[in-house]
Amino acid sequence: MTPRERVLMSLNHKEPPQVAVDFGGHRSSGIAAMAYQGLRRQLGLEAKPTYVYDIIQQLAIIHDDVIRVRDAQCADGAGEGKSR
Repeated sequence: MTPRERVLMSLNHKEPPQVAVDFGGHRSSGIAAMAYQGLRRQLGLEAKPTYVYDIIQQLAIIHDDVIRVRDAQCADGAGEGKSR
């Protein structure tokens, strides 16, 4: 099943075989900058600088390695901590 199909199943109130993960697919969805390094540690990834793209919400830009490990279906595509 493709990531897109998993998202569409979720949107249609059906349970996909794997949970669809959204990491910053939209500016209002993401992870708090303070929690981001903890997520990286839990995933066994090396520490990298955390870049904040939304000062008010304190949302982190997600690195590509986190997206790959979590098999995220929605991501901002900004890449290795670079802003668009």
